Amino acid sequence: MSYLLVIIEQAANDLEQESDYSEHHWGRNHARQYVRELYKRIKGLTQNPSLFRTHDEVLPGLRMLTFKVNNILYWINESKNRWSSYVSPIFTAS
Repeated sequence: MSYLLVIIEQAANDLEQESDYSEHHWGRNHARQYVRELYKRIKGLTQNPSLFRTHDEVLPGLRMLTFKVNNILYWINESKNRWSSYVSPIFTAS
């Protein structure tokens, strides 16, 4: 089953800030490549969101994917509807 990916507004804003930071410090090409790789990993959650362990000690059902110095926090919602589920990532920089 493929999951629907829902990126909340805060995560989209964080990702844009990360891109701006990378461009400012390492140039446009580096920023584009970095964001492309990050999105590739986030999009991969739609195929196998259970790959990463839960962090129930923080919040029930919370999972975390780490990419370089960034943590992508997300939940799997199996009850969104009967045909699909969604993964809701929250992008956070370490």
